Amino acid sequence: MITWQDLHHAELTVPQLYALLQLRCAVFVVEQTCPYQDVDGDDLIGENRHLLGWRGDELVAYARILKSDDDIEPVVIGRVIVSPAVRGEKLGYQLMEQALASCRRHWPHQGYLSRRPGASATFLRQLRFSTGDRRLR
Repeated sequence: MITWQDLHHAELTVPQLYALLQLRCAVFVVEQTCPYQDVDGDDLIGENRHLLGWRGDELVAYARILKSDDDIEPVVIGRVIVSPAVRGEKLGYQLMEQALASCRRHWPHQGYLSRRPGASATFLRQLRFSTGDRRLR
């Protein structure tokens, strides 16, 4: 069973922050060899939120939600990760549903944008995103 946490960045504990940065590094930097700065300065500012999915004491799913300073730009769901240890269990769908629920709860009148470079068009369509610009319809 997965325990979900939807946390404003100010609510993160040091162990939670360490776990999410460790998972992001393991997947993005090591596994996917992505050539970008993962710790980009957006984790601990504004109204940004973090979704954490725990199985026991292991972080197995994560997404970051970025809220712009204005109400014009869409809310961005990014840094979407499912741990290699639990892939194949459909946690990506659960994680994105949790992210969309968080967006609706905290910013009900804004659009949402998914920045998931490796996401398949089928996956995004099943979540009601338009695959052209990855915005929620």
